[in-house]
Amino acid sequence: MTAAARRPWADAADRWLLRQSDLRVQRAGRVRAMATVLRLARRRALERDWTRIADALDCPAHWDSGDRLPPIAVFIPCHPRDVPFLIRCLPITLAALANPVAQITIAVPGRILPDLRTRISALAVPSAVTVLDEADLLPSRLRADIAAAFPERAGWLTAQALKLTFAADSQHPGVLQLDADTVLTHRRAWLSADGRQPLLPTYEWHPPYYRVLTDLGLPVQPNTSYIAHHMLHQPAVLSAILAALGCASVSDLLHRTLSQLRAANDPAASLDYELYAHGLMALAPERVVRLRWANVPMAPGAAHGLLASPQRLAAFGRRFASLSAHGFIGQP
Repeated sequence: MTAAARRPWADAADRWLLRQSDLRVQRAGRVRAMATVLRLARRRALERDWTRIADALDCPAHWDSGDRLPPIAVFIPCHPRDVPFLIRCLPITLAALANPVAQITIAVPGRILPDLRTRISALAVPSAVTVLDEADLLPSRLRADIAAAFPERAGWLTAQALKLTFAADSQHPGVLQLDADTVLTHRRAWLSADGRQPLLPTYEWHPPYYRVLTDLGLPVQPNTSYIAHHMLHQPAVLSAILAALGCASVSDLLHRTLSQLRAANDPAASLDYELYAHGLMALAPERVVRLRWANVPMAPGAAHGLLASPQRLAAFGRRFASLSAHGFIGQP
């Protein structure tokens, strides 16, 4: 075949390839557009859920915490996989706290302690950050019992134990507990001078959590959950909850809970959030201010994209209290 004869075939092939390339670009654009529509639809569905919950419980968006806000501590147990997100989000979270911050403590496994201390020291944050080995906070027997009972969920149960232990031992009037994959996006006060504090109702009602609480002897509000991935603990209230349950210490509470979980062969428990929230409601309801809006779960890539835009982040924070970059959520 001569070159002249081949040229029409070559031109046709080039046109076909160009059309295929255009089609791929168009399909990719449609996929991105659909992903955006799905994200917005999920966000709107969450907003409707939060609105329904808040309206049913008569929860306002804001509260009058007064002018004299006491200083609080911040405590964050951190798994190694959450370190990059925590490094990026800690300054954003601290800027969202209306209360003065007296202490920031991060607890991590000892193997990443030196690296995290170096990375934290480079952050521009308003308060000093202490990074501790989680083994220095929990008794070795308790850590071993958690690992032996539920090795696949040991990290989750250990994080709960760390939060309760730190709060019980704190000398500050309040400790804001924060999951390491969560960033606070809405500025608010967390503790008033007269001991009032917000609780954020959520929709994560998981019956096994509440069976544990009722078996421990704690009254539980039906169909009301408070798993917003962050919560203020008042050490004085936590001590009262332990005393009401007949527990001499946090370790005593955790060993009793482990016994229940082993008997049920189910590691489902929320002592860091549900035990404290329902205990606070039962023992000191006058201290509770239930507010609307809580946490939005998000794929890490989508979360980083939102945080990269101050305008989008500000708009998000006007509607929701926080977002969590859960690694188990796939990109849409």
